[in-house]
Amino acid sequence: MAAAEPTQFERRAIRADREFAYGEWSRAATLYSLLIADRPDSLQLYSRAIVAYDLSGDTITSISLLEDAMAHGIGLTSLLENVRGEFFQAADSDAFGPYLQRMQRQFTWMQRAIDSQLLRHYTFRRDGPMMVHYAQVMLAPIPDSVDYLATLAQGYLLCGDFSAAANTWQHILQVDPDNVDALLYLAYYLQPTDPDRAALLESRANALLRK
Repeated sequence: MAAAEPTQFERRAIRADREFAYGEWSRAATLYSLLIADRPDSLQLYSRAIVAYDLSGDTITSISLLEDAMAHGIGLTSLLENVRGEFFQAADSDAFGPYLQRMQRQFTWMQRAIDSQLLRHYTFRRDGPMMVHYAQVMLAPIPDSVDYLATLAQGYLLCGDFSAAANTWQHILQVDPDNVDALLYLAYYLQPTDPDRAALLESRANALLRK
């Protein structure tokens, strides 16, 4: 039995993916827009269209597509995760941070959700100053969040501010005295200046690990 001929949608999708793979952003963007007209609830199509438009320089359309996607029932978190992946697929992960920042200026009601994404992005990129900035932003309403405090401490380490990192680990231990990572980091930091306290912290961490 002969294979069925690909539909117009399938042919167009193949072309769009090919243009995307070769970095022909304007052509890919146009093709993905046509595909979205047929499949307006497709997370994958919106994600690729957003990235293609953004990398082609049409940042206005790349942002408006996000509104369209959410209007068709696509969740913000899922969409941003996919967009992030497509920027990496396009070998231009640097562009994701500026895209999020433009979104934030446009949609102030998304501020905290986008701040969270920016923190994850800059943590992945090991960008110390930006990790510190966005961790502090996220901590403002919940200053005892152990997860955000841990990220803040890592940001300080990357910036070379060991004293600030140590203060942050101590804050973590005030909130969560059994936090093994904070115990070990602080023990290592204190070893040259306060070896007795460092030994106590390390012993406590090891005891918790043996439980």
